[in-house]
Amino acid sequence: RQCLCRVSNKQPIRGLGGRETPRSLAFCAHAIMSTQDLLVVPNASLDPRFMNNALVTSDPHIRFYAGAPLICPEGYKLGTLCIIDRK
Repeated sequence: RQCLCRVSNKQPIRGLGGRETPRSLAFCAHAIMSTQDLLVVPNASLDPRFMNNALVTSDPHIRFYAGAPLICPEGYKLGTLCIIDRK
């Protein structure tokens, strides 16, 4: 499942029923703040950054996440393009 996340205090997750997630729980916030071109989390339930996250411990039970920042020509990070899976 892929989604598009934008920068704001609440992040709408396209592809997960249009639900909004507080930025404090958002995987995409980590991707935006990362210095890497791509943030990959093979198993969120084992990753210390996410293992207690409500998106991991309850519905939608995220396990895999990969996200890349969307950067405009001026260098600003506008959001992320990401893939989320429950397996």
